[in-house]
Amino acid sequence: LARIMIERTEDHVPLADAIDVIDSAFKVLSLRDQTWLEVLEGSDILRRDVDGPKRDGAWSRPNEVIRFSFQRLQDNLIAERLLDDCHDIETAFEPNAPLAFLLQRSLEDGVTVIKPTPRSVGILGALWSAVAEVHGKELSDLRSFFGGQDVHFYYDDLQPVFYASLRERSGAAFTQRTKDILDWLWKDEPEEKLAIIFSNSCVPEHMWNADFLLGRLLPLSLPDRDSAWSRYFARDASELVDRAAQITNWALNVDPRIVDAEVARLAAITLTWLFTVTNRTIRDRATKALVNLLVGTPTLFPDLMKQFRAVDDLYVLDRLLAAGYGAICLDPKDERIAETARIVAEMIFGESEPPVHLSIRDWACSIVERAAERHLLPASFSIARARSPF
Repeated sequence: LARIMIERTEDHVPLADAIDVIDSAFKVLSLRDQTWLEVLEGSDILRRDVDGPKRDGAWSRPNEVIRFSFQRLQDNLIAERLLDDCHDIETAFEPNAPLAFLLQRSLEDGVTVIKPTPRSVGILGALWSAVAEVHGKELSDLRSFFGGQDVHFYYDDLQPVFYASLRERSGAAFTQRTKDILDWLWKDEPEEKLAIIFSNSCVPEHMWNADFLLGRLLPLSLPDRDSAWSRYFARDASELVDRAAQITNWALNVDPRIVDAEVARLAAITLTWLFTVTNRTIRDRATKALVNLLVGTPTLFPDLMKQFRAVDDLYVLDRLLAAGYGAICLDPKDERIAETARIVAEMIFGESEPPVHLSIRDWACSIVERAAERHLLPASFSIARARSPF
């Protein structure tokens, strides 16, 4: 069906042609009470539509066509078929080549300008993703895509196409060149670029996940981190704030006992970085969400303490200790309390002086006191180190 759409350069297939294709595909699997087209329609894979006006007056049958139920499924199937027909991907956008119809070329003031063909933006995005996965190349780097040095384009035209390719491709198809193109297309829109990166923060093995954020943000000083990260969350509504809300809502409501351990680890790092923002709603909900994740994955808290202990923002450590205390209250198993107290004793009270931040000392003291009640403190640690005057 995708191939017929390509041949017709349409987003649908005439009903009669669709029936022939489907009957041929399922000819060895006969059905008694319905057709295979009805099965596919009932499964929400295909849908029947009316295209244009009736053909021969008011009494004729409508012009019925078949479309895929979901545009992204259709775009990906068409992109897959197009890629199969390309014998030389580098020349695929040359005139009369298989992919030439996806771009429009025109002259504006003597300069060649390229734009995605309006009806094919989704296909172009899916194709960009497929080329990155199959050929290890970015679509815009193909020799025939621009077709020369003096070719102009508008950023607004390519941004949605490239963004669609980022949502579709596998994690292994992200390279430094992918990041370079992201920086290039959104060079004057840092908040939008950050939202795209942030949307991948909880994806295991993704080049731009929470480990990437950790590597970028951890070495920064507090002022530099505010400039590059925290300030973009200040507004009550934006795409970036919406992304943060999606992650916190998921972590807050998910059953922590069934969460994949790696997803939980990445989400926990992401939530901890949200402690640095000035948006109180995000910060408070991120704290509660982290408590929920810690309940399901006891090993997270010691790892987070080791990673974030050196961050020069005391509010991060304050919220992290608050979440750790919340987890031992909600799930007061001896092993959890003992391990939480051990890392706190080592990292907060193991130095000559604990942090001057009163709330940090209070949370840390509460944790070790819970452990002391059950005789779970490390043998080498004296509870007196956690009590005034320290």
